[in-house]
Amino acid sequence: SSGGAESGIPPPTAETTTTTTTTTTTSTTTNSDHLKMFKKVGINCNCGERIQQDTKTANSGKLCAEECASNPACKAIGLWTAPHNQAGKCKQFDTLCSMGECQNPTNTDAGFYNEVYNKIGASSYSYSSPSGTEL
Repeated sequence: SSGGAESGIPPPTAETTTTTTTTTTTSTTTNSDHLKMFKKVGINCNCGERIQQDTKTANSGKLCAEECASNPACKAIGLWTAPHNQAGKCKQFDTLCSMGECQNPTNTDAGFYNEVYNKIGASSYSYSSPSGTEL
């Protein structure tokens, strides 16, 4: 008789291999990452009332921007720039900074220079129509 299908050798078995891949993402914060929610609109300006001032620390601009981003009352920030007085400080304002001429400039003669940024999506404006007028 010929060897045929019944040769006594078991059929081959398929091996199954399961591989699990874990991906770890590391984010690195650069100096400008904290300003992604802000738009630079001017220099050497105080924009409305100061609602918070921080002390000068290595991360003061970052912390100030993060705090402003989470505070609905904060509309803009000012970052005081080196090498002038208060360089490294950040101040939060309750009003959007004017994109034209600053209404309340810093005292540059005394060495106070800053860059001002409006919080994207913030509004300091309220719109109303005179009674009887359709908008």
